[in-house]
Amino acid sequence: MFRRVVIVLFALIVGVPGLTAAASGPSSFSLPDQASEIAPGVFFLGHAVQDGVALVGYAYARYATTDERGRRANAKPPGTPGGGGGNGGGGGGEETDPATCYSYIANGAKWTTAETYLLNPTGIDGVDLIGTNTAFGTWEAEVTPDIVVSGSQTTAALVADTSSTDGANEIYFASITQENVLGYTIVWSTRSRGPFLGGIVEADMVIDSDAEWSWYTGEDAGGIATGQIDFWSVFTHEAGHWVGMGHTDTTDLCLDQTMYPSINSYDSSKRALGVGDIAGVSSLY
Repeated sequence: MFRRVVIVLFALIVGVPGLTAAASGPSSFSLPDQASEIAPGVFFLGHAVQDGVALVGYAYARYATTDERGRRANAKPPGTPGGGGGNGGGGGGEETDPATCYSYIANGAKWTTAETYLLNPTGIDGVDLIGTNTAFGTWEAEVTPDIVVSGSQTTAALVADTSSTDGANEIYFASITQENVLGYTIVWSTRSRGPFLGGIVEADMVIDSDAEWSWYTGEDAGGIATGQIDFWSVFTHEAGHWVGMGHTDTTDLCLDQTMYPSINSYDSSKRALGVGDIAGVSSLY
């Protein structure tokens, strides 16, 4: 059903205290042991072979702007997978137009068919299909023809695939063992020579479930309180990775974009796409 090929793993990270386990899927989730940092915030996961097809994986980390290590990690050099360089520029150099603030997980990597996903919402109160479909719809609305994404809810244990595909796009909540990690999005795509990645064939998402993050899941973006992290801004960012978007550069020019590589508490503005997000996904599809 799917062509099985490459793993692209994104992490959304902020500098907030650690977590407790979720009830869905495994009690915890961690970056694979073989991951090695090949560029700031970019981790190579290794090679694999499945059904005679070579696989290669990358992990992408997102750090908080308040953390100096995070600021350095997000300043990915242009040309690295998912870095600020990508098609469209990413807002670096002498650019003055925020519409240039976008990049891709790799050139050409996108969905080519209608997709469904499974959601197990156990672990974070207030999360349901209405909200997750709305977040995906934020990206779909900017593309012609639409990226068709629809979900169904389950109580079954889900497992994010870090070494091979299983034919399902899965979203669930678990305790992430890496310090200060909010969530991971794992995207599988076909690969050709060089940096080009072909059609995305599978994506999974794991978001940290610990109550200490003080997730805000309200429908009203204006209802967020000081110290809370807006779940839907985080999810919309991860949905951007899911459809093929990378991070922007860490310049002030790109600060208002959903795909800016950090998020602060009390920021619910990233539920809506910025001009760079819109320009990027429109160009990709």
